[in-house]
Amino acid sequence: VNLILRSCLPLATALVETAVQGRLSQRIAPAQWILLLLGVICTAVASYCKTPSAAQEAEAAVFSLGLCAAIGSLFFGALNMVLAGVLGDLELNPVDSTGYMALPAGFTLLLPAITTTHPVSPWAPRFPQLTDWQILQEILKRNPGALQP
Repeated sequence: VNLILRSCLPLATALVETAVQGRLSQRIAPAQWILLLLGVICTAVASYCKTPSAAQEAEAAVFSLGLCAAIGSLFFGALNMVLAGVLGDLELNPVDSTGYMALPAGFTLLLPAITTTHPVSPWAPRFPQLTDWQILQEILKRNPGALQP
């Protein structure tokens, strides 16, 4: 399903570009918009057909999470392409472009790092599940100099 969803990247990029510019892109003809939407509708039907049945409740929950992650990835990939296009117009060198993209990417990942728990049992069996923030606090409590250069 992930590869099927990736085929929606042109529409996601066009929508993000439209949101950034504040107007519809003149490079895309109305017929192309219709075809892009038709492709997304076909993708939605294919994803619905791949959804596990209600009898497989645990598998359906994991599938739904993966589907949400893939759709989020799709739009963030589109945002990355649009921002790269905007920064490319500024004629920045690769180091500057990386620097300008690092802060938005870091802030985007900050909320999941603070809120999402995951098991750390292979490293420390007494800690069942922790967020990345809790792991960082534990490291600083045990060895404050561990993160200093």
